[in-house]
Amino acid sequence: MSFFVIYIMVKPRFIKLSLGMLLFLGACAAYDAASEGLWKATEPSKVGEGDENRLKPANFRLWRLNEAQLQTQLQEAGWSMEQGKSLFIPNPSGDYTVFILWKNRTVDSALVAKYPNLQTYQGVAQGNSQVKLRLENASAGLQAMVTAPEGTWYLAPYNQNKHVYMAFKKQDLPQGTRYLEMPNP
Repeated sequence: MSFFVIYIMVKPRFIKLSLGMLLFLGACAAYDAASEGLWKATEPSKVGEGDENRLKPANFRLWRLNEAQLQTQLQEAGWSMEQGKSLFIPNPSGDYTVFILWKNRTVDSALVAKYPNLQTYQGVAQGNSQVKLRLENASAGLQAMVTAPEGTWYLAPYNQNKHVYMAFKKQDLPQGTRYLEMPNP
């Protein structure tokens, strides 16, 4: 009889643990599926021919971009945070950060006239409004700057091949190198 009581008491706990594990694995699979179609990690040996990387950060991660999927996601973004679109941005640790992204116009109108395909966006990390994103997309490719309490990191074209990008920390740039800077509000 005591075995039966233990079985009844253990079984609901087992079911609860199993259900929790399934939900966790499902969330991980959804996270991976949502990001995998847009970005895929790669290595320098798999990049192929192209101009030399001009920034030369000491440490970086390479990512291959699905340009068509990016354009679709960017077009869905509205002009306010409430109309924002979730976008996975690869980070220097080899993972993704999910941002709520929306369109903005932080560039001078003369620059927009000179580069009509230039699109600018801003965003905040989902679940952490202290992590801020500035992103621009133009014919030369995508460029992003993320500022966070831990420091600044970038996503930039690896070379002239605008389908391969590198994620790197500001501190990993050679001394004296200036790259994207966030305007003061």
